[in-house]
Amino acid sequence: MKNTINKTIEKFGYPETLIKEYDYWVILLRPKQVTIWAMILAYKWEETKLSELNKEAFVELEKINKDINKILEFNFQYDKINHLMLMMKDKHIHYHIIPRYERKIIFEWVECIDKWWPKFPEMWNKIDFNNKQFNKLKQALTNNI
Repeated sequence: MKNTINKTIEKFGYPETLIKEYDYWVILLRPKQVTIWAMILAYKWEETKLSELNKEAFVELEKINKDINKILEFNFQYDKINHLMLMMKDKHIHYHIIPRYERKIIFEWVECIDKWWPKFPEMWNKIDFNNKQFNKLKQALTNNI
């Protein structure tokens, strides 16, 4: 199978932000954390329309979403997950996976509050993690996927 990484994936920090790579998709830790453990689920090729994906990519997408839900529910007890396919600035197929929390979470001495719960998340929000804390966020996901 041909393996490529498109410009959208690179924009979201690949390979430094890579959580897991599948045949058709990659999971990345979102560099700007809207809520704690926000991720990007991106299709690896150049397609820009969901209707262009083949059946195998959709089959794998189902498995990946189950993996994401299991990891976030078991390890981080999210209340909801928003799967947002915005593709306004970044043209390649990708989802913003935004875990939502009704309660405050403290991680590595950073207070993480979902200020907009239960409304639509503010995508320009950024929780301020330093590089060390961000790497620990990534490690927490990669250890559990």
